[in-house]
Amino acid sequence: MAAIVGADETLQRRREILASIPGIGPITAMAILVEMPELGEMDGKQAASLAGLAPITRESGGWKGRSRIQGGRASLRCGLYMPALVALRINPDLRRKYQALKEAGNPSDIFERSQCQSKRRVR
Repeated sequence: MAAIVGADETLQRRREILASIPGIGPITAMAILVEMPELGEMDGKQAASLAGLAPITRESGGWKGRSRIQGGRASLRCGLYMPALVALRINPDLRRKYQALKEAGNPSDIFERSQCQSKRRVR
């Protein structure tokens, strides 16, 4: 895999961009490229949807359920969870946003999911 990415200038550049994000190392960057080779050819919303990170709200008439993330590429979604937690630990700005969301009464995992989604928006 590394040889294939090293031989392709576009993939190599995408790997460098991904690895520059706090919380994403070279192995995670490689896994993202393997799971989602279309990265960089679509906008952030499309990438989030393809990765299964776009929120889906369940509603019917006056009833409103919880929003969930589902669908898309489950292995990619799972692979982004730990880097989101690492980014939360090492980035003070993200930590402040996380605390604000928790104090507002949001479930604790909502921020990690939103961080996964923001990481998908890399071009």
